[in-house]
Amino acid sequence: MHPADAFVPQMLVAHFLMAVLAGLAIAAPVGPIGIICIKRTLDYGFARGFASGLGAAIADGCYGLIAAVSMTSALSLISPHATLMNTCAALVLFKIGIDTVRSAPRDSSQTAAENEKKGLFSAFLSTLFLTFLNPMTIMSFIAVFATVGVKELEAAKESTLIIVLGVFLGSLLWWLVLCVLVSKARATLSKNSIRTINRISGVVVIGFGVLCLSKLWH
Repeated sequence: MHPADAFVPQMLVAHFLMAVLAGLAIAAPVGPIGIICIKRTLDYGFARGFASGLGAAIADGCYGLIAAVSMTSALSLISPHATLMNTCAALVLFKIGIDTVRSAPRDSSQTAAENEKKGLFSAFLSTLFLTFLNPMTIMSFIAVFATVGVKELEAAKESTLIIVLGVFLGSLLWWLVLCVLVSKARATLSKNSIRTINRISGVVVIGFGVLCLSKLWH
């Protein structure tokens, strides 16, 4: 086998692993999406929380694709719309935060009924669009890709799908672990504890909305 032929699979594996790390690094910090997934897992169980995480993971994968194809073009694409995106994200966060503060703990039968009534698709869509609306996501990917050492991404077009898959799986792995842990803890929490968590979570989510708006003045 020619040395160059052996190098290509090794390079693809290296890019895939770096992309998984990038997906984990973007998803893991506790932000509004993390708070929302935790809250929905506590209120509705694992399925609703994981559906929310799946939406965020797909959006991360799409942003990873944009960053992998062209980091320079990504910034030029996002920057002109940053104000509108921040405003929309703030409004969505305010709505979710207020609903979270006002929400009451649910018992298992009520949870099952609401899951059946509303379905998991709305939870998926909300985090999908909320992640898309955050212009900092693409900038975070650019910073993480540079940190993990994938400097040749724009030249390595054959790695693009591998990178997108790695980012998606890395992000999804984080949401899977988080929702499993929270769903296990859910059984040990009293309704008063969940009510307190809802209020704190709602205030934090509203705080992230204020942060989005504050960026409009910078």
